[in-house]
Amino acid sequence: MHLSHICDLHPNVLLVFLPNTVSLLQLLDQGVIANFRMIYLQQTLICLLKVIDKSHKSSMHEFLQELQQGFSILGL
Repeated sequence: MHLSHICDLHPNVLLVFLPNTVSLLQLLDQGVIANFRMIYLQQTLICLLKVIDKSHKSSMHEFLQELQQGFSILGL
């Protein structure tokens, strides 16, 4: 059925078409996603550092190895 016929189906129905705002909404989505990723990564790193701090590794080399393993788990 064509859109012009839909408007004529019932007198109490008003069909309104909104303007194309996809380009504006996609920019907003990108900002929200980027902000979420930053906060998620920050919280993940904080948890990772707490775990490493509790392990009481004696050398910087061991610390960096655990940090690298944590990043590989995160896919970074």
